[in-house]
Amino acid sequence: MIEPTRDELLEEVTRNLASPLNPLRFTPTLEEYYRTTSDRQHRRSLIFATIIGLGILCLFVIVRLSLNTLAPHIERSWEALMAVIAIVCMIALVGVVFARDHRMVDRLIVIVLMVIAILVVEGFRLETGDTVTIGIYCSVMMPLAVSSLAALRFWLAVGVIAFSVVVHAIGVVTMSVFNPPIHLPSILLMVAIGAIGLWGGYREDRDKRRLFLYLTRERLTAGIAQERNAELRTIASRDPLTGVANRRGFEECLASLSENRQRTIALAMVDIDHFKAFNDRWGHPEGDQCLISVALALAGELHGVDDFLARFGGEEFVILIVDDELVDLSSVLDRLLRAVEALAIPSGLAAADASPVVTISIGCAVIEPDDPLSFSAHLKRADRALYQAKTGGRNRWVIAGRCSANCRQG
Repeated sequence: MIEPTRDELLEEVTRNLASPLNPLRFTPTLEEYYRTTSDRQHRRSLIFATIIGLGILCLFVIVRLSLNTLAPHIERSWEALMAVIAIVCMIALVGVVFARDHRMVDRLIVIVLMVIAILVVEGFRLETGDTVTIGIYCSVMMPLAVSSLAALRFWLAVGVIAFSVVVHAIGVVTMSVFNPPIHLPSILLMVAIGAIGLWGGYREDRDKRRLFLYLTRERLTAGIAQERNAELRTIASRDPLTGVANRRGFEECLASLSENRQRTIALAMVDIDHFKAFNDRWGHPEGDQCLISVALALAGELHGVDDFLARFGGEEFVILIVDDELVDLSSVLDRLLRAVEALAIPSGLAAADASPVVTISIGCAVIEPDDPLSFSAHLKRADRALYQAKTGGRNRWVIAGRCSANCRQG
């Protein structure tokens, strides 16, 4: 069966709870969900109760065999067969306690109960004397046991009880020692007990289903609320234009990292060169597209699991590169420069220091695990390094406190 969606389930649950006075009408989808989600615990209780009942039956047979030594051989043999069958049924039931197919468990329970009903009837048919009447009235407990054990399977209980009553009636009226004033009331008693037990089982099943509907509605609505809150948090921490994190998302990431400063972090400030002039030259739609392309290019060069990219504001981005040693930081920064340059977005600018294509400048600060400075202090260091990269000719990177062929001392 196709797994129902949450909206479908919520619609079915709401419809059933709309009027408390109306009978519950579970669609096949809702019924399958109810049986799948709530059956395992109920099934274990049902099976263990059935095992206890079969165990009592075995004990009853053993006691009768040990005390009724003068009974005919066929009667003793039949009671011994009943005990063996009960033991086999118990073993089979133990094997399906953890079964996932509730339909198979239902069928097995029904078969076991019907077999027991037949065995009980055949058992008292083989008895003689006063024990016949005792056996007949002992079998009256059959519908009571069925209605109790199978309360969660109301229509199955109806079928088993009807079967038990019919088998009992046939067994009683076809007895060789049939005594109507004594034996016919047992049939009426079975019908009465079965009806009372079924009514109680129906009420219990209805109440449990209604409780299930209330709990399911609460769980589904809570799940929807949680998802919406998560979506709102994501929207609040995402830049709507580029799709990367915004400044709030960056601050949340910093707060998380500040609680567990055990790894070396490179904090890089990235600025698109001459972006204001680019916007004036090409217009804001092209400027927005440029921001999107640059964000995608930068994100494509971040391969670490914990690396982080955010739009800091305007044409500025901030990158967190998390590594234990950062021995390859220079090559990472070079890749970022080349990735944006490889976009080949025409700048169309005539300034002396302007590149024919859009480029970026990067200022970087390295944060060691035992560094006493705060993240805000390192952010200022990275900003100063970015300023040095800008004044040094753009399209380059500067690492605060370091120097290389592509940067100068920060």
